Amino acid sequence: MKELIRPILACILLCLAFVTATFSQTTDVYSCVTDLVNAENPQKTGSRAVHQPSKKWIPGQKIRVKFLEGSDYVKSKVMEYAEVWEEYANIDFVFVESGAAEIRISFTTDKGSWSFLGKDSTVQSMIKTPNGSQFVKNDTGASMNFGWFNNKTTEEEFKRTTLHEFGHALGLRHEHQNKNQNIQWNEDAVYAYFGKQGWSKEKTYEQVLKRYGNENDVTNGVYDPLSIMHYWYPPELIKGGVKIRQNTELSEGDKKIVGELYPFEETATVIPPPVSNPTTPKPTSPPVVPTTPVFTFSDVSVDFDGHEEKSDQDGMIFTSVFNVKNGLKQEFTMAIYFYEADGTPLKDSNKKFYSTNGNVAVFKKFTPAYADAVFKQFQIFMPYDELELEECGEINLKYTIGIWSGPKRVASTGYTYFTLDVPCDE
Repeated sequence: MKELIRPILACILLCLAFVTATFSQTTDVYSCVTDLVNAENPQKTGSRAVHQPSKKWIPGQKIRVKFLEGSDYVKSKVMEYAEVWEEYANIDFVFVESGAAEIRISFTTDKGSWSFLGKDSTVQSMIKTPNGSQFVKNDTGASMNFGWFNNKTTEEEFKRTTLHEFGHALGLRHEHQNKNQNIQWNEDAVYAYFGKQGWSKEKTYEQVLKRYGNENDVTNGVYDPLSIMHYWYPPELIKGGVKIRQNTELSEGDKKIVGELYPFEETATVIPPPVSNPTTPKPTSPPVVPTTPVFTFSDVSVDFDGHEEKSDQDGMIFTSVFNVKNGLKQEFTMAIYFYEADGTPLKDSNKKFYSTNGNVAVFKKFTPAYADAVFKQFQIFMPYDELELEECGEINLKYTIGIWSGPKRVASTGYTYFTLDVPCDE
């Protein structure tokens, strides 16, 4: 690849994706769909994407959730269905009554149901004002809202909407906007339908008709019509009156993707700040005194606009923040492996960036100098050319980061999906 590979954006997704689209207002009244609140667009310089920190939580992380209001009954139903995700994703939602929380839930911020995407919830909020809800870049307000929940809400609605919004909180985007979906929209009917609910044409396009996977967004190449992240629509909005079912359960695709993003086995450990007054205590195992190295990741991000001066190559700069206990003077290796979105390993041919089995990979060794060592900016550079992609255009890929002690993997951060725009030679 002689030309620059332009990263569209790297994100984690469900058959859907992390995304950084323009922030969407959620104050409109509607009854058949839920909404996703997006961060603002990253600015671009030329054809390159500006660095964006990962929105993915670390596998094994305890995510504190706090209710800002609500009856005990409604809160209990939200807790019940939020924790369904824990069966398939190595994430622990810890419900707290006070103090800081990564996810903050309201029921009256506005009349919609919505959530911020992934780790956006830690730095963004919606607050109530005399003029309606307002977006702020801090954690002083709600990061999730259930605008129509009350003590008379049906069990099915509690389940469907809670699963959907907590899917967003894990980083999953609307499935009906997957670029691989085959929905034939009756666009005039779509605009008219949502116009009656007070939606502008711009909002209808952004929330319904726009497909991710082009421009700034990404896809893992799979469309799942059974996903809990898929909207239901009246048949008159689809050409030919095709019916779209209303999903109320996690699909097999939902379970598979969150299992990849947040795997249970050989994962990195995350030690959260202390929590205050858990409202739903969970059984805990007896404390174990560690005798083997313990890795604690606090963040993993990637800069897709990276450049290495020494080799004069463009590529990706992976930055990890972690600490290692009980690893004094032991040699470890951080390894990053690259795959097609379907799991097929990228094959190496020039023996520059490769694993022992001939797949594309990049490695970096390190030896902790302390019994409790902190690595604040551990970086690995991967040139785009060394991915050795044979096709051009938008290529759907994924990578996984692991730490190895000799032949044994001792930590992993799960998979991250991303899309590259590879120029075609003219």
